[in-house]
Amino acid sequence: MHTASPLDFSLTTVDDFMVPAVNGCISILNSTLAAGPQLASFVLTSSMSAIVDVSKPDDYAFTEDDWNVNGEAVARKEFSPGPAYGASKAASERAMWQWKEAHHPSFSLSAVNPGVVTGPPVSFPSRPAKLNETLDPVWRIYSGEAKTMPPGIGAQSYIDVRDVSALHIWCMEHPEASNGQRYLAANGKGSTQAIADILRRAFPNRDIVVGEPESDYVPGTYDFPAGKRSARATKARNAMGVEKFIGFEKSILDTVRSFEEKWPGMAKNIRN
Repeated sequence: MHTASPLDFSLTTVDDFMVPAVNGCISILNSTLAAGPQLASFVLTSSMSAIVDVSKPDDYAFTEDDWNVNGEAVARKEFSPGPAYGASKAASERAMWQWKEAHHPSFSLSAVNPGVVTGPPVSFPSRPAKLNETLDPVWRIYSGEAKTMPPGIGAQSYIDVRDVSALHIWCMEHPEASNGQRYLAANGKGSTQAIADILRRAFPNRDIVVGEPESDYVPGTYDFPAGKRSARATKARNAMGVEKFIGFEKSILDTVRSFEEKWPGMAKNIRN
């Protein structure tokens, strides 16, 4: 299973994203040529950003058949970390499929394409300031460090890390079914405004940024808003035999509980 790719919005060029993403993927794939018959499956952690393309209409419903074909040109014309990251994920996944066609491996290859991954981490950095790009806004909202609403990541589609992990495992354990397949993993829209609203309700004694409550998401269901771009994980759920994935509210609250277990009392925004 290959999960590494830089999601670091401090990078300053397209190639800072592209080169390690593509070369890392190909390097791992080339190393599999020396593996014996015990290697049954290779699963790439791609991204929904390898699927979503800016050229599609505002109400477009993305599926596994779609590709981000314009991201690199957009990022190179006017650099921005988000488009550069999406372009790098599309390029690394395409590199895997091209490698498959060239080498005809005996093992299966598949790709998991998650949206923004939330949920409690298995490992933690030394301090909250070093959290990854997807969990950092959750901490800053919960702890009160965010005085204004943090910007969302991409289209703010979400999926819980435990569902992403389960999908990876399913692909590895079902090589015949998953071989050559892409699996979208997105459960709806979970904006930073939604995070703030959830945490204000759950922790009324904490000073948490207000923003514009319930303004840019579907309260209660956290589904994709009607008439807006969407990406359904129907294929993944059907393959796994599950009716639904973990909801956004549970994902965020479980994330915050894990923060408190790791860094008890470090969030200082309790009202007097």
